[in-house]
Amino acid sequence: MRSNLLIYGVSGYRGGLVSRLAAAAGLPHLAAGRDLEMVTAHADPLLLPSRTFSLSDPAKVDRALGDVAVVLNAAGPFDETAAPLAEACLRGGAHYLDLAGEAAELEALRHLDARAREAGVMLLPGVGFANLPADALAARLKRRLPPAVRLRLAVEAEGGASRAALQALFRNLRRGGGVRRRGGELVAARAGEERLVLDLGGGRRVAVTDPWRAELVSAWWSAVYPDVDTYTVQPAALRWLMRARLASPARALLAARPGQALLRRVLARRACGPAEPALAASATRIWAQAEDATGNRVTARLRGPHADLFGARTALWVVERVLAGRVRVGVQTPVTAYGPDLLDRLLEDLEGVTVTWS
Repeated sequence: MRSNLLIYGVSGYRGGLVSRLAAAAGLPHLAAGRDLEMVTAHADPLLLPSRTFSLSDPAKVDRALGDVAVVLNAAGPFDETAAPLAEACLRGGAHYLDLAGEAAELEALRHLDARAREAGVMLLPGVGFANLPADALAARLKRRLPPAVRLRLAVEAEGGASRAALQALFRNLRRGGGVRRRGGELVAARAGEERLVLDLGGGRRVAVTDPWRAELVSAWWSAVYPDVDTYTVQPAALRWLMRARLASPARALLAARPGQALLRRVLARRACGPAEPALAASATRIWAQAEDATGNRVTARLRGPHADLFGARTALWVVERVLAGRVRVGVQTPVTAYGPDLLDRLLEDLEGVTVTWS
């Protein structure tokens, strides 16, 4: 008999938060991950059944998911964990969700679309904060301005970057590159190459080009914006580092062993995420602007809770619908799975989310 839900990565901050919120809501699930001791330490106080397995052996992954109907992957980096879990879901007939937030992570699953349709499985990456709210906002803007051909989107997350977010940023800076969307295609772009000074709803902020964000993929597939640019509000030190050229001493230090060792020490001293009572003290803001070929514009500002809390709530919102049978097979975005009025549903169902239009 299939269990309803398996959450993979409960020993991490975001996965643990999602699992705790699910347990508090009375949503039965298997708490899973790679490390037996850490998974048990999470699951036992919540009286949750647990399951431990690595992703290196496909046969073991298949056995672990043999009685599972829905997998929510909260274990990053997703460029390492998404493929083995999604492949196992295709083999076993389970639906796959994850918290991925980067363009490359979403794009990597698109080649599985035909197999997912054949298997009757939905693969829906990006159900956390890093994609779902902005995907919904972009689609809603397109309904207000149907001829829109360009989307600009900026994100601010109060409370400081989590350890996982900083790890992802430094990993991307070491690799270099990035993308933006032009004429429907992903083309090369540099981090920090464009600077926007704007009010996302909490006062004037400086946002810079963030060429890795998942919305570069989802906004095209969800609402067909041929041109998409994404930005993130960052502290001055990170803005400087993002603008530095690949051959600069700063970027070279990131790639060298001494620099990587220094980063590991810095990140090890940083908390994985805020304590749950502190989540209520921080907010996230998304500024989005759609523009048509003649220069007409529509702008929206979305405010929500702390990024990790927001993402946990959106992920569980999707989980509840998948468990209820509301599934569209194939590789989906949040909007293609749940419709262009997704934003209106989120405003009704999620506490603390508001939108203003101009």
